[in-house]
Amino acid sequence: DQSWEGAVTEGPFMIEHAGSYYLFYSGNSYANATYAIGVARASSPTGPFTKAPAPIVTSSSAWIGPGHNSVVTGPGGDTYLVYHAWNAAHDARYPLVDQITWVNGWPAVPGAPSTQSRPAP
Repeated sequence: DQSWEGAVTEGPFMIEHAGSYYLFYSGNSYANATYAIGVARASSPTGPFTKAPAPIVTSSSAWIGPGHNSVVTGPGGDTYLVYHAWNAAHDARYPLVDQITWVNGWPAVPGAPSTQSRPAP
């Protein structure tokens, strides 16, 4: 129901964080720069969910069409988004990992997709 999602929403992944449930998902066409990662939040795993107003990870000059994500917890308790994206040449997809920060009850992934390697969690 959001314009950035296009005709497709897929790849859901749900976690519980600080008493809320977060449903991460991908929207639009995996084959181009419109593909992105969105999130919705609810107080119950069955909803109702409220979507964030914009995707939390979008294409950059180095990475195109980020999507199909999972969330993992590192040994220190920090959360990380694991997903894939096309390289700038658009001839291969690679797995990427970026840290999630939590701002006013919503996940954010500042600087994602990363343009360089980051330390392991």
